[in-house]
Amino acid sequence: MYPARRLPLLSLLLLTLLWIATRDAAAAPPPDTHFDRVVKAYRRELNAEERLRLEEEDPAPTLYADARLPAEHDLTRLFASLPDAIHLRLRTEGYLKWKVTALPPAQQACLRAAAKQWEARGYGPFPLSGNRASHTGFARIRIPGLPGEVYSWWLAAPDKDARPVWVTLVRALGLGTQEQEEAHRLQLPVWIAQPETAPIGAQEWRTLPPVVEVPREAAPEGMEDTFVRDLLRLYRSELRREVRQKWLAEDPLLARRLESRDPADVGLNQFVVRLADRDRRSLETHGRAVWRMDQLPRERRKLLAPLLARLNRELAANGQTGARFSAEPFEGTTVGISRVEVPGEPRPVLTWWARAPGVPGPTWISLNNQHAIKNPAYYRVHLEQLGEG
Repeated sequence: MYPARRLPLLSLLLLTLLWIATRDAAAAPPPDTHFDRVVKAYRRELNAEERLRLEEEDPAPTLYADARLPAEHDLTRLFASLPDAIHLRLRTEGYLKWKVTALPPAQQACLRAAAKQWEARGYGPFPLSGNRASHTGFARIRIPGLPGEVYSWWLAAPDKDARPVWVTLVRALGLGTQEQEEAHRLQLPVWIAQPETAPIGAQEWRTLPPVVEVPREAAPEGMEDTFVRDLLRLYRSELRREVRQKWLAEDPLLARRLESRDPADVGLNQFVVRLADRDRRSLETHGRAVWRMDQLPRERRKLLAPLLARLNRELAANGQTGARFSAEPFEGTTVGISRVEVPGEPRPVLTWWARAPGVPGPTWISLNNQHAIKNPAYYRVHLEQLGEG
Protein backbone atom coordinates (compact mmCIF):
# COMPACT_ATOMS: atom_id res chain seq x y z
CA MET A 1 0.00 0.00 0.00
CA TYR A 2 1.30 3.40 -1.05
CA PRO A 3 1.81 6.08 1.61
CA ALA A 4 -1.07 8.50 1.86
CA ARG A 5 1.10 11.44 0.83
CA ARG A 6 1.76 9.81 -2.62
CA LEU A 7 -1.87 9.11 -3.51
CA PRO A 8 -2.65 12.55 -5.03
CA LEU A 9 0.41 12.35 -7.30
CA LEU A 10 -0.42 8.80 -8.40
CA SER A 11 -4.05 9.74 -9.03
CA LEU A 12 -2.95 12.69 -11.14
CA LEU A 13 -0.66 10.43 -13.17
CA LEU A 14 -3.43 7.89 -13.72
CA LEU A 15 -5.88 10.59 -14.74
CA THR A 16 -3.32 12.02 -17.18
CA LEU A 17 -2.71 8.60 -18.75
CA LEU A 18 -6.46 8.00 -19.00
CA TRP A 19 -6.93 11.38 -20.71
CA ILE A 20 -4.15 10.63 -23.20
CA ALA A 21 -5.61 7.22 -24.00
CA THR A 22 -9.11 8.67 -24.40
CA ARG A 23 -7.80 11.48 -26.59
CA ASP A 24 -5.84 9.10 -28.84
CA ALA A 25 -8.77 6.71 -29.12
CA ALA A 26 -11.04 9.55 -30.13
CA ALA A 27 -8.53 10.75 -32.73
CA ALA A 28 -8.10 7.32 -34.29
CA PRO A 29 -10.41 6.78 -37.29
CA PRO A 30 -12.94 3.96 -37.27
CA PRO A 31 -11.84 0.72 -38.94
CA ASP A 32 -11.99 0.73 -42.75
CA THR A 33 -11.94 -2.88 -43.91
CA HIS A 34 -12.26 -1.82 -47.55
CA PHE A 35 -9.09 0.29 -47.30
CA ASP A 36 -7.28 -2.68 -45.73
CA ARG A 37 -8.42 -5.05 -48.50
CA VAL A 38 -7.25 -2.66 -51.21
CA VAL A 39 -3.82 -2.39 -49.57
CA LYS A 40 -3.60 -6.19 -49.44
CA ALA A 41 -4.61 -6.38 -53.09
CA TYR A 42 -1.80 -4.00 -54.07
CA ARG A 43 0.58 -6.11 -51.97
CA ARG A 44 -0.68 -9.26 -53.76
CA GLU A 45 -1.89 -10.77 -50.49
CA LEU A 46 -5.42 -11.64 -51.71
CA ASN A 47 -6.37 -14.88 -53.41
CA ALA A 48 -8.23 -15.00 -56.74
CA GLU A 49 -11.68 -15.23 -55.13
CA GLU A 50 -10.99 -12.31 -52.80
CA ARG A 51 -9.72 -10.20 -55.69
CA LEU A 52 -12.84 -10.99 -57.70
CA ARG A 53 -15.13 -9.89 -54.86
CA LEU A 54 -13.13 -6.70 -54.39
CA GLU A 55 -13.38 -5.90 -58.10
CA GLU A 56 -17.16 -5.59 -57.78
CA GLU A 57 -16.71 -2.86 -55.16
CA ASP A 58 -13.58 -1.06 -56.36
CA PRO A 59 -12.03 -1.25 -59.85
CA ALA A 60 -8.67 0.29 -58.95
CA PRO A 61 -6.79 -2.81 -57.70
CA THR A 62 -7.75 -4.80 -60.79
CA LEU A 63 -7.13 -1.94 -63.23
CA TYR A 64 -3.74 -1.02 -61.80
CA ALA A 65 -2.47 -4.38 -60.56
CA ASP A 66 -0.44 -5.13 -63.68
CA ALA A 67 1.98 -3.04 -65.69
CA ARG A 68 -0.49 -2.34 -68.52
CA LEU A 69 -0.97 1.20 -67.16
CA PRO A 70 2.62 1.98 -66.12
CA ALA A 71 1.98 5.40 -64.56
CA GLU A 72 -0.77 4.10 -62.28
CA HIS A 73 0.95 0.77 -61.61
CA ASP A 74 4.10 2.41 -60.26
CA LEU A 75 1.96 4.43 -57.86
CA THR A 76 0.29 1.32 -56.46
CA ARG A 77 3.77 0.02 -55.65
CA LEU A 78 4.55 3.25 -53.82
CA PHE A 79 1.27 3.11 -51.92
CA ALA A 80 1.61 -0.58 -51.02
CA SER A 81 5.14 -0.11 -49.69
CA LEU A 82 4.01 2.41 -47.07
CA PRO A 83 4.22 1.01 -43.51
CA ASP A 84 0.90 0.15 -41.90
CA ALA A 85 1.39 2.91 -39.32
CA ILE A 86 1.68 5.47 -42.14
CA HIS A 87 -1.49 4.17 -43.79
CA LEU A 88 -3.20 4.73 -40.43
CA ARG A 89 -1.75 8.23 -40.27
CA LEU A 90 -3.17 8.97 -43.73
CA ARG A 91 -6.61 7.86 -42.58
CA THR A 92 -6.28 9.81 -39.32
CA GLU A 93 -4.88 13.11 -40.57
CA GLY A 94 -6.21 13.02 -44.13
CA TYR A 95 -2.95 13.53 -45.99
CA LEU A 96 0.71 12.59 -46.47
CA LYS A 97 3.18 14.97 -48.10
CA TRP A 98 6.87 14.75 -48.94
CA LYS A 99 9.31 16.42 -51.27
CA VAL A 100 10.25 13.74 -53.79
CA THR A 101 13.90 13.99 -52.74
CA ALA A 102 12.92 12.98 -49.17
CA LEU A 103 11.88 9.50 -50.34
CA PRO A 104 14.26 6.51 -50.38
CA PRO A 105 15.79 5.54 -53.77
CA ALA A 106 13.32 2.70 -54.43
CA GLN A 107 10.31 4.96 -53.85
CA GLN A 108 11.88 7.77 -55.87
CA ALA A 109 12.25 5.32 -58.74
CA CYS A 110 8.49 4.65 -58.65
CA LEU A 111 7.80 8.40 -58.72
CA ARG A 112 10.24 9.06 -61.55
CA ALA A 113 8.70 6.36 -63.71
CA ALA A 114 5.18 7.65 -63.00
CA ALA A 115 6.14 11.31 -63.57
CA LYS A 116 7.70 10.42 -66.90
CA GLN A 117 4.43 8.83 -68.01
CA TRP A 118 2.36 11.82 -66.86
CA GLU A 119 4.64 14.26 -68.63
CA ALA A 120 4.21 12.16 -71.79
CA ARG A 121 0.46 12.74 -71.37
CA GLY A 122 1.03 16.50 -71.42
CA TYR A 123 1.17 17.29 -67.69
CA GLY A 124 3.95 18.97 -65.78
CA PRO A 125 6.84 19.28 -66.10
CA PHE A 126 7.57 17.86 -62.65
CA PRO A 127 11.14 18.57 -61.42
CA LEU A 128 12.27 15.67 -59.24
CA SER A 129 15.64 16.85 -57.92
CA GLY A 130 17.23 19.90 -56.37
CA ASN A 131 15.73 22.55 -54.12
CA ARG A 132 12.70 22.98 -56.38
CA ALA A 133 11.79 19.31 -56.50
CA SER A 134 8.07 18.53 -56.73
CA HIS A 135 5.99 17.41 -53.76
CA THR A 136 4.03 14.19 -53.71
CA GLY A 137 1.74 12.39 -51.32
CA PHE A 138 -1.70 10.97 -50.70
CA ALA A 139 -4.95 12.67 -49.74
CA ARG A 140 -8.37 11.77 -48.41
CA ILE A 141 -11.11 13.10 -50.66
CA ARG A 142 -14.82 13.20 -49.85
CA ILE A 143 -17.13 12.98 -52.84
CA PRO A 144 -20.79 13.91 -52.26
CA GLY A 145 -23.07 10.90 -52.54
CA LEU A 146 -20.25 8.36 -52.37
CA PRO A 147 -20.22 6.14 -49.28
CA GLY A 148 -16.78 5.87 -47.74
CA GLU A 149 -13.72 8.03 -48.26
CA VAL A 150 -11.61 8.16 -51.40
CA TYR A 151 -7.81 8.10 -51.17
CA SER A 152 -5.75 9.49 -54.05
CA TRP A 153 -2.08 9.88 -54.86
CA TRP A 154 -0.97 13.32 -56.08
CA LEU A 155 2.09 15.03 -57.57
CA ALA A 156 2.47 18.82 -57.56
CA ALA A 157 5.19 20.90 -59.25
CA PRO A 158 6.60 24.01 -57.51
CA ASP A 159 5.29 26.13 -60.38
CA LYS A 160 1.91 27.31 -59.14
CA ASP A 161 0.57 27.49 -62.69
CA ALA A 162 1.21 23.77 -63.25
CA ARG A 163 -1.85 21.80 -62.21
CA PRO A 164 -1.22 18.74 -60.05
CA VAL A 165 -1.98 15.23 -61.25
CA TRP A 166 -3.77 12.64 -59.18
CA VAL A 167 -4.86 9.00 -59.31
CA THR A 168 -7.52 7.50 -57.07
CA LEU A 169 -6.21 4.28 -55.50
CA VAL A 170 -8.94 3.48 -52.95
CA ARG A 171 -12.64 3.61 -53.87
CA ALA A 172 -12.05 4.56 -57.49
CA LEU A 173 -15.77 4.91 -58.12
CA GLY A 174 -17.18 7.29 -60.67
CA LEU A 175 -13.96 7.55 -62.68
CA GLY A 176 -14.05 10.48 -65.04
CA THR A 177 -17.26 11.97 -63.61
CA GLN A 178 -17.74 15.66 -62.97
CA GLU A 179 -18.29 14.98 -59.26
CA GLN A 180 -14.90 13.33 -58.88
CA GLU A 181 -13.11 15.99 -60.89
CA GLU A 182 -14.73 18.81 -58.91
CA ALA A 183 -14.05 17.18 -55.52
CA HIS A 184 -10.36 16.80 -56.32
CA ARG A 185 -10.14 20.31 -57.78
CA LEU A 186 -11.49 21.81 -54.56
CA GLN A 187 -9.95 19.54 -51.92
CA LEU A 188 -6.50 18.66 -53.26
CA PRO A 189 -5.07 22.21 -52.98
CA VAL A 190 -5.97 22.22 -49.27
CA TRP A 191 -3.97 19.04 -48.61
CA ILE A 192 -1.09 20.11 -50.87
CA ALA A 193 -0.73 23.31 -48.80
CA GLN A 194 -0.29 21.36 -45.54
CA PRO A 195 3.12 20.99 -43.82
CA GLU A 196 5.40 18.19 -44.95
CA THR A 197 5.12 14.78 -43.32
CA ALA A 198 8.19 13.57 -41.45
CA PRO A 199 10.37 11.37 -43.71
CA ILE A 200 10.10 7.59 -43.31
CA GLY A 201 13.34 5.72 -42.80
CA ALA A 202 14.34 3.52 -45.73
CA GLN A 203 14.28 0.44 -43.49
CA GLU A 204 10.66 1.13 -42.45
CA TRP A 205 9.18 0.83 -45.95
CA ARG A 206 7.79 -2.55 -46.87
CA THR A 207 9.63 -4.67 -49.40
CA LEU A 208 7.26 -5.85 -52.11
CA PRO A 209 7.60 -8.94 -54.31
CA PRO A 210 9.02 -8.21 -57.75
CA VAL A 211 6.59 -7.57 -60.59
CA VAL A 212 6.21 -10.59 -62.83
CA GLU A 213 6.13 -9.34 -66.38
CA VAL A 214 3.51 -11.09 -68.52
CA PRO A 215 4.86 -11.50 -72.05
CA ARG A 216 2.85 -9.74 -74.72
CA GLU A 217 0.89 -12.00 -77.01
CA ALA A 218 2.05 -12.26 -80.59
CA ALA A 219 -0.24 -10.76 -83.20
CA PRO A 220 -2.59 -13.32 -84.79
CA GLU A 221 -1.08 -15.11 -87.76
CA GLY A 222 -1.49 -13.13 -90.93
CA MET A 223 -2.13 -9.87 -89.06
CA GLU A 224 1.04 -7.86 -89.66
CA ASP A 225 -0.70 -4.52 -89.29
CA THR A 226 -0.20 -3.30 -85.71
CA PHE A 227 -2.51 -0.29 -86.00
CA VAL A 228 -4.98 -1.34 -83.27
CA ARG A 229 -2.24 -2.36 -80.88
CA ASP A 230 -0.25 0.83 -81.41
CA LEU A 231 -3.31 3.07 -81.06
CA LEU A 232 -4.27 1.40 -77.78
CA ARG A 233 -0.69 1.76 -76.57
CA LEU A 234 -0.90 5.45 -77.45
CA TYR A 235 -4.07 5.85 -75.35
CA ARG A 236 -2.27 4.04 -72.50
CA SER A 237 0.86 6.23 -72.81
CA GLU A 238 2.98 3.17 -73.57
CA LEU A 239 4.65 4.56 -76.70
CA ARG A 240 7.95 6.41 -76.61
CA ARG A 241 7.55 10.16 -76.29
CA GLU A 242 8.84 10.91 -79.80
CA VAL A 243 6.50 8.31 -81.34
CA ARG A 244 3.56 9.70 -79.39
CA GLN A 245 4.33 13.25 -80.48
CA LYS A 246 4.52 12.13 -84.11
CA TRP A 247 1.06 10.54 -83.89
CA LEU A 248 -0.45 13.64 -82.30
CA ALA A 249 1.22 16.02 -84.74
CA GLU A 250 -0.19 14.05 -87.67
CA ASP A 251 -3.70 13.69 -86.21
CA PRO A 252 -5.34 16.78 -84.61
CA LEU A 253 -8.46 14.76 -83.75
CA LEU A 254 -6.42 12.32 -81.68
CA ALA A 255 -4.63 15.19 -79.94
CA ARG A 256 -7.93 16.88 -79.04
CA ARG A 257 -9.40 13.67 -77.68
CA LEU A 258 -6.43 12.90 -75.44
CA GLU A 259 -6.15 16.48 -74.17
CA SER A 260 -9.87 16.98 -73.49
CA ARG A 261 -10.98 17.41 -69.87
CA ASP A 262 -14.68 17.08 -70.69
CA PRO A 263 -15.98 14.27 -68.41
CA ALA A 264 -17.67 12.57 -71.37
CA ASP A 265 -14.40 12.47 -73.32
CA VAL A 266 -12.35 11.47 -70.28
CA GLY A 267 -14.74 8.60 -69.59
CA LEU A 268 -14.57 7.35 -73.17
CA ASN A 269 -10.78 7.60 -73.19
CA GLN A 270 -10.61 5.58 -69.98
CA PHE A 271 -13.01 3.03 -71.47
CA VAL A 272 -10.56 2.59 -74.35
CA VAL A 273 -7.57 2.40 -72.01
CA ARG A 274 -9.22 -0.45 -70.10
CA LEU A 275 -9.93 -2.67 -73.10
CA ALA A 276 -8.96 -6.24 -72.26
CA ASP A 277 -6.62 -8.30 -74.42
CA ARG A 278 -9.56 -10.32 -75.73
CA ASP A 279 -11.20 -7.08 -76.94
CA ARG A 280 -8.00 -6.04 -78.65
CA ARG A 281 -7.75 -9.44 -80.33
CA SER A 282 -11.35 -9.13 -81.50
CA LEU A 283 -10.57 -5.74 -83.06
CA GLU A 284 -7.51 -7.16 -84.76
CA THR A 285 -9.14 -10.31 -86.11
CA HIS A 286 -12.81 -9.34 -86.59
CA GLY A 287 -12.59 -5.56 -86.82
CA ARG A 288 -14.95 -4.91 -83.92
CA ALA A 289 -15.70 -5.55 -80.24
CA VAL A 290 -19.32 -5.32 -79.04
CA TRP A 291 -20.86 -5.26 -75.56
CA ARG A 292 -24.35 -5.25 -74.09
CA MET A 293 -24.48 -3.22 -70.89
CA ASP A 294 -25.04 -6.36 -68.80
CA GLN A 295 -21.71 -7.67 -70.17
CA LEU A 296 -19.75 -4.70 -68.78
CA PRO A 297 -18.67 -4.38 -65.12
CA ARG A 298 -20.34 -1.56 -63.23
CA GLU A 299 -17.28 0.71 -63.36
CA ARG A 300 -16.90 0.28 -67.12
CA ARG A 301 -20.55 1.33 -67.47
CA LYS A 302 -19.97 4.33 -65.20
CA LEU A 303 -17.14 5.47 -67.45
CA LEU A 304 -19.63 5.76 -70.32
CA ALA A 305 -22.41 7.40 -68.29
CA PRO A 306 -21.31 11.04 -68.91
CA LEU A 307 -21.01 10.38 -72.65
CA LEU A 308 -24.41 8.67 -72.87
CA ALA A 309 -25.93 11.59 -70.95
CA ARG A 310 -24.44 13.98 -73.49
CA LEU A 311 -25.87 11.92 -76.35
CA ASN A 312 -29.28 11.99 -74.67
CA ARG A 313 -29.15 15.78 -74.44
CA GLU A 314 -28.37 15.91 -78.16
CA LEU A 315 -31.35 13.63 -78.88
CA ALA A 316 -33.64 15.89 -76.83
CA ALA A 317 -32.31 18.97 -78.61
CA ASN A 318 -33.25 17.32 -81.90
CA GLY A 319 -36.78 16.59 -80.70
CA GLN A 320 -36.23 12.87 -79.98
CA THR A 321 -37.50 12.98 -76.43
CA GLY A 322 -38.70 9.36 -76.27
CA ALA A 323 -35.41 7.73 -77.25
CA ARG A 324 -32.46 7.50 -74.91
CA PHE A 325 -29.20 5.71 -74.26
CA SER A 326 -28.74 4.06 -70.88
CA ALA A 327 -25.73 2.70 -69.00
CA GLU A 328 -28.02 0.41 -66.99
CA PRO A 329 -28.14 -3.31 -67.83
CA PHE A 330 -31.09 -4.76 -69.73
CA GLU A 331 -32.36 -1.41 -71.01
CA GLY A 332 -31.32 -2.16 -74.57
CA THR A 333 -28.21 -0.04 -75.14
CA THR A 334 -25.36 -1.75 -76.98
CA VAL A 335 -21.92 -0.22 -77.46
CA GLY A 336 -18.92 -1.23 -79.50
CA ILE A 337 -15.66 -0.23 -81.10
CA SER A 338 -15.12 -0.91 -84.80
CA ARG A 339 -12.20 -0.62 -87.15
CA VAL A 340 -13.57 1.28 -90.16
CA GLU A 341 -11.72 1.29 -93.47
CA VAL A 342 -12.29 4.50 -95.42
CA PRO A 343 -11.50 4.23 -99.17
CA GLY A 344 -8.33 6.04 -100.15
CA GLU A 345 -7.13 6.44 -96.55
CA PRO A 346 -3.85 4.70 -95.63
CA ARG A 347 -4.80 4.48 -91.95
CA PRO A 348 -8.17 3.14 -90.71
CA VAL A 349 -10.46 4.78 -88.17
CA LEU A 350 -11.18 3.27 -84.77
CA THR A 351 -14.73 4.33 -83.96
CA TRP A 352 -16.77 3.92 -80.77
CA TRP A 353 -20.50 3.56 -81.38
CA ALA A 354 -23.76 3.06 -79.50
CA ARG A 355 -27.22 1.73 -80.34
CA ALA A 356 -30.44 1.99 -78.35
CA PRO A 357 -34.12 1.18 -78.92
CA GLY A 358 -35.87 4.03 -80.67
CA VAL A 359 -32.64 5.74 -81.75
CA PRO A 360 -32.40 5.64 -85.55
CA GLY A 361 -29.13 4.16 -86.78
CA PRO A 362 -25.87 3.94 -84.83
CA THR A 363 -24.40 6.97 -83.09
CA TRP A 364 -20.63 7.08 -83.31
CA ILE A 365 -17.51 8.95 -82.22
CA SER A 366 -14.25 8.40 -84.05
CA LEU A 367 -11.18 8.06 -81.86
CA ASN A 368 -8.58 9.01 -84.45
CA ASN A 369 -7.88 10.08 -88.05
CA GLN A 370 -8.88 13.69 -88.63
CA HIS A 371 -7.96 13.33 -92.31
CA ALA A 372 -10.40 10.45 -92.86
CA ILE A 373 -13.31 12.48 -91.46
CA LYS A 374 -12.89 14.92 -94.35
CA ASN A 375 -13.11 12.06 -96.87
CA PRO A 376 -16.48 12.14 -98.73
CA ALA A 377 -16.81 8.38 -98.15
CA TYR A 378 -16.41 8.65 -94.35
CA TYR A 379 -20.11 8.91 -93.50
CA ARG A 380 -21.24 6.27 -96.02
CA VAL A 381 -18.77 3.58 -94.93
CA HIS A 382 -19.65 4.15 -91.28
CA LEU A 383 -23.31 3.59 -92.01
CA GLU A 384 -22.44 0.48 -94.02
CA GLN A 385 -19.96 -1.04 -91.60
CA LEU A 386 -21.59 -0.04 -88.33
CA GLY A 387 -24.96 -1.09 -89.67
CA GLU A 388 -23.85 -4.65 -89.18
CA GLY A 389 -23.44 -4.10 -85.42
